[in-house]
Amino acid sequence: MRRIFRHTFNVLSVLSLLLCAATAVLWMRSYRTADFISLRHTSGVAMLQSTPGSIVIKVSRFNSSGPIGHRFDFKYDRSTPPDSAANILAPMYVLNVDQGDAWVHLEWHDYVWVHWQRRGTRDSISTGAVPFWSLVGLQAMPPFAWLMLHWRSTACKRRRTRDGLCARCGYDLRATPDRCPECGTVSQKPPEL
Repeated sequence: MRRIFRHTFNVLSVLSLLLCAATAVLWMRSYRTADFISLRHTSGVAMLQSTPGSIVIKVSRFNSSGPIGHRFDFKYDRSTPPDSAANILAPMYVLNVDQGDAWVHLEWHDYVWVHWQRRGTRDSISTGAVPFWSLVGLQAMPPFAWLMLHWRSTACKRRRTRDGLCARCGYDLRATPDRCPECGTVSQKPPEL
């Protein structure tokens, strides 16, 4: 069971490291090119857009009164980046907000969340902006944890070998210096100075 956990953790750490590198590349790219991905469905639109230093996620739900040409429509585009994520969120402020509509606007440092919902309908627009630096930091945690665990394990094995103990299980090898009677590991003698 421990081996399966270790193998799974190693695979997830590598995938997280690759995702971290890809996000860092997109972060640098966001200052010269704005990438735009949208998925349109008959009941709404989901959009992902990069702005300088941030990524903006927008989900719009609406009641369609007439048929929309395609059931699904996927679109990718790129353009010159806007000044900031605030320019993407600006259309939220010019909506015709009626009395009784639900409206939420939260901002904390570089994080932004705006939600609007029309009273009595399912029509809504939710928009959030997340800075790239926080995504890179979050994705770097598993590889960093793997590195710390690997360093700790290596240091523990060296200390045990230096003290005449089995590097794997810590059994005292004074009586049987060649092989550990507890786990069967062939001992590695400390280098002679």
